[in-house]
Amino acid sequence: MKTNSLDFDAQALREKILDLAMRGKLVPQDPNDEPASVLLEKDNLKNSDEKPHDIPASWKWIILGSGVNFYNGRAYKKNELLNDDKFTPVLRVGNLFTNSSWYYSDLKLDPNKYIDNGDLIYAWSASFGPKIWNGGCVIFHYHIWKLKYDNTAIDKNFLYYFLLDKRNVVGETDLHGSTMKHITKTNMEHLPFPLPPLSEQSRIAAKIAQLFALLRKVESLLK
Repeated sequence: MKTNSLDFDAQALREKILDLAMRGKLVPQDPNDEPASVLLEKDNLKNSDEKPHDIPASWKWIILGSGVNFYNGRAYKKNELLNDDKFTPVLRVGNLFTNSSWYYSDLKLDPNKYIDNGDLIYAWSASFGPKIWNGGCVIFHYHIWKLKYDNTAIDKNFLYYFLLDKRNVVGETDLHGSTMKHITKTNMEHLPFPLPPLSEQSRIAAKIAQLFALLRKVESLLK
């Protein structure tokens, strides 16, 4: 089938799904859910004075950095990047998006300089965006953040989709640098984050995943 017979913009639909999700309009609220205000009290999260749009009464706006820590990788010297695959792989931004060439390291580093399957990471230089890593234990480069979050208040998959939704906005407004564009950690930490009840976060993330899978199926049929 040819796409020129049908006006189908899957990316625009994805962006609309994310926008609805972050406004509390993708799944219904459940009055039995523990409201986000309780999470603020239990987990010492900080309210955000900035409120970019309306959210349901059971949600709260918080400062992203009050519930999420961003850890930088290591800025490697050229002589520290090895070609011997018996050592630990070094994940660079290129390995996430376009480059299949790997370097390796024999350094023993702090645990926060490693990522493993299931970790949420964010590429913040040249290419932008979150990813849930599934490539085994690696050391990660300086241009990638490892995210640590309070999982009693924040669902990893909901956080992933929030960052995916904010990728274009952050990329347009918070870029710095001339030869290489990047996002600052301070800007990320101060983003206003719409916090739903924890159970609702999980339902929202599951619904987004379901709809994105449907869009991928439609795309494959239209090829």
